[in-house]
Amino acid sequence: MIKLSIIIPVFNVEKYIKKCIDSVLTQDLKLKEYEIIIIDDGSPDKSVEIIKKLMKSNPQIKLISQKNRGLGGARNTGLRLARGNYILFLDSDDWYNPNVLKQLYNKGYKNSLDVLEFGAQGINSDNKIIYTQNTSSNDEILNGIRYYQKYHCMDSACNKLYKRSFLIENELFFIENLYIEDYEFNTRVFYKAKEVMATDMIVAKFYQSPNSITRNFDVIKQKKMQDDIITVIKKINTLYIQNKYKRSNFLSKYFEQRLGFLIVTLFYQLVKNKAPYNDFLLLKERLVKDNIFFTEYSIFDNKKEWFRRVFLKNFSLFRIIHILFKLI
Repeated sequence: MIKLSIIIPVFNVEKYIKKCIDSVLTQDLKLKEYEIIIIDDGSPDKSVEIIKKLMKSNPQIKLISQKNRGLGGARNTGLRLARGNYILFLDSDDWYNPNVLKQLYNKGYKNSLDVLEFGAQGINSDNKIIYTQNTSSNDEILNGIRYYQKYHCMDSACNKLYKRSFLIENELFFIENLYIEDYEFNTRVFYKAKEVMATDMIVAKFYQSPNSITRNFDVIKQKKMQDDIITVIKKINTLYIQNKYKRSNFLSKYFEQRLGFLIVTLFYQLVKNKAPYNDFLLLKERLVKDNIFFTEYSIFDNKKEWFRRVFLKNFSLFRIIHILFKLI
């Protein structure tokens, strides 16, 4: 029986892919208990060559090549092909700590969880830990919305164990060719999930690339990021509206916190990018016109919550900020 399917999208990662795969191969799992599904998303470098060498002595590795469909599209392909009881998504420049996956699977399976969230650490190019994201370990099982309100969650899809049948039955796939597919995906996941728990195990190391979209100041990429965030806001808001007949204060708070975080992120990025004041006005007008300017509920990021309270609730202060920092 295949217990775990580890899905690894690959694109232009020849420097990292062997370390990533080796971290799965050296886990405390028997050969027939897991599969590694690698999706070559049209990678132009030598990643596939490296993978094929590893495949010669590791039959649990499966390689599928496809035209580039982005991270979400690659994960969707892997999810549709997976046979494991539970799913893990692993980015190709990240890796697992030794001998953690068996314990992780056992906790998920024993409790029949839809989602099990685990801890992770961010690692920079000097191999130094730059953050540790801990999760609760009190073994409390909650539905997704109550879990989010009590414990929050990381927005990554790579620090969670997902029950495959739960994802498939609820048609929980990723939006393709989107920068922030994890946030939208997990919003739907936690809305649907009935059995969610956390473990304090630090399972994964996430490589913090200096070229990631959140650290990249390329104008075209930043514009796509803004457009993608607005796309996600609209999709989440559509789900919110569709379920208004179920609406309660608890449910409303969940959706409006998720939406509010994205609204704050849009304006926060403009500040970081030293955008002209007119960009703030145009963005607000666009959001208000589409009835998606969500700023009422507090959010769980302390820095961005301060930003929401001080600036988005008092929008004229943006003008003062620009004057003070000579950004106009």
